[in-house]
Amino acid sequence: MAPTVQAPLFSFISDQSLALLLPVIVYWVYSLFFHWISVKEIPWLEQYRIHDKEEETRNRVSLSDVIKAVIFQQ
Repeated sequence: MAPTVQAPLFSFISDQSLALLLPVIVYWVYSLFFHWISVKEIPWLEQYRIHDKEEETRNRVSLSDVIKAVIFQQ
């Protein structure tokens, strides 16, 4: 039985490239969403925060250093 050939999911990018890029895109969207929640300090979500504000002020790593490290690892 011969395998069936399907059209690519999107016409502007191959399925192989999409398979490589999509996990990275999903990671960044997911991370930016949680960063936005942290910055907005939504009152009813603050009770579920893992690290309180005092602990965050002791963090010596800047946001730009974290972004550089993540980009380097990807």
